[in-house]
Amino acid sequence: MSIRNLVLSVATVALFAGCSPESVDIEVSSSDIAAARAGSVGYAQVKAVYSCSGDDAKSKFPSIKKTTLPYLGAGSKMVLKDDNIIATFKVPVVSSANFNSIANKAVAALVLDGEKLTFKSTSYLKSLNRELNSIDSSMEADFKAKHMTFSVSSDSDGFEVGAIAAFVDSKAYLNYTAKLANGESTDIDFRCSSEESVYHTLDPFIIVK
Repeated sequence: MSIRNLVLSVATVALFAGCSPESVDIEVSSSDIAAARAGSVGYAQVKAVYSCSGDDAKSKFPSIKKTTLPYLGAGSKMVLKDDNIIATFKVPVVSSANFNSIANKAVAALVLDGEKLTFKSTSYLKSLNRELNSIDSSMEADFKAKHMTFSVSSDSDGFEVGAIAAFVDSKAYLNYTAKLANGESTDIDFRCSSEESVYHTLDPFIIVK
């Protein structure tokens, strides 16, 4: 079965010393979700972008890259471009029943629990953090997004997607729902940095049917 890419630009509280989180963009198809629902494991690509204001993180980037890439897995990449650290890697898309089976193999996953699809970090992330701490005690990876967008596409007719307290086309929705035909997509944006946002403390999630 073909697994389409899920692209995530992941923002965190503090991933690397001297760096601040930027945006989160997620691209996921209905076939990714169907794989998890069937008890299989889909793999999705993540793109994480961090803005670095000081020279400390830039000078330590080679060590950060060497330490982090093995945890991100095969095919992962990290680059320092201008004032940004950009990492691309894959995460599994699994059901909640299978989450524990991948928790010591991937730093994060998309977890399907019934109709709720959530991005979650794993215990494997703690192992990465211990190694990052050996480079600098202030370094820690935390996949708590400040801004996240789910771009959801459908591979079949009648795929339903929804969200609570989200933005679509810059318009705010308390409850958003859409029924997608084959080839259609929708972008659902969560703005999590404000303390007034429900997602300031909760992980953003979408509803899929």
